[in-house]
Amino acid sequence: MSLLTANFNNEKIDINNITYNDYSHIYKTNLTCLSCNSQLQAVLQTEKVKHFRHASVDDCDSFNSNEDNLLLWHRLWQSIVNINNKECVIEKNGKKHRADIYFPEKDLVIEIQHSHIEPDKIKNREIFYNSMIWIIDGTVDVNIKTLCDKCIMISNLCDKCTENIICSKRNTEISFEGKNFYIISTKKNYFQNMKEDVFIHCDGFICKFIAKLQGINILCEKISFEDILQKYFFIEGKESNKIKENFNKL
Repeated sequence: MSLLTANFNNEKIDINNITYNDYSHIYKTNLTCLSCNSQLQAVLQTEKVKHFRHASVDDCDSFNSNEDNLLLWHRLWQSIVNINNKECVIEKNGKKHRADIYFPEKDLVIEIQHSHIEPDKIKNREIFYNSMIWIIDGTVDVNIKTLCDKCIMISNLCDKCTENIICSKRNTEISFEGKNFYIISTKKNYFQNMKEDVFIHCDGFICKFIAKLQGINILCEKISFEDILQKYFFIEGKESNKIKENFNKL
């Protein structure tokens, strides 16, 4: 399992601030895992992005069994916060787990998820962290449905909308009681097992998962990027606009 952060002389450091020369002369034998205290190695000369890894074990955290955090998308979300809020070790009842993002003053965990995750692992994380949200990668394999007037009430999809057959007066966005909704088709279905709030980061917008519909269709509420950053990352103004621009470059 790759890591972004490590312990060096009781200080949390970020892999992005380490050069190969620094690692060879300063850090090489003094890097340890913030969770289990075992030795870490820095992977700096590779086609993959820079990261730390355990020297003698695969990983010490059963919650982290994939390589999602090697992805630029995953790292961009973590780059929003400072080092003290990313890869945070949380201990409860003698168990330790490493949250992608954690705001201790709000007791809020944000898990960034790209790949498939089994229902039991979803349940275990939600029980352990308790106060949390999910951000799901919808930048690929997610499509907005266009709907005819018959489907505007979002209770059922007609055959034309289900099969994406073009007819007159079609819309992609549904307005209802002051909120805007999309119907999205995606074969990603693992997040439908999540009990905590799920936000899907699609290409150019974010939406909140509301309900499963027919087939591979889901109902989502459109959420502005600014609202997500303000409510859950406590960021607003010019900084929020800059972050949005960085994501638009993906």
